[in-house]
Amino acid sequence: MQLKDTHLNHIHSPDALKTARIDDVIAWATKNLSTKINTQVLAEKAYVSRSTFERSFRQTQNMSPREWLIKVRLIKAQNLLASTSQSIDSIAKACGYVSALSLRLAFKKHLDQTPGEYRLLQQA
Repeated sequence: MQLKDTHLNHIHSPDALKTARIDDVIAWATKNLSTKINTQVLAEKAYVSRSTFERSFRQTQNMSPREWLIKVRLIKAQNLLASTSQSIDSIAKACGYVSALSLRLAFKKHLDQTPGEYRLLQQA
């Protein structure tokens, strides 16, 4: 019986609830990358204020929600560039960028190459 009580206390501890809530938001955001997502939207999904969400997210993920979104969007774009022949504009929109130019700027800033250059290297 002691094990069960300890287990229940762990599930309902503030840290466990915080982690579970962040995990749920991450799962939702990952499935909905093509939609307009920002920190405020994520905070609303977690039913907390933006500042509380940012603090909790940083504690559990070791990065800000904005940094995480950029990382996940770029990873999805890399996967699509390497595995499909979709246009860069189509990939940009699928990853939540408003245009091919915004994807290109993010690629250049964070990966030091353009989406086209990345695709060529992956196909070589």
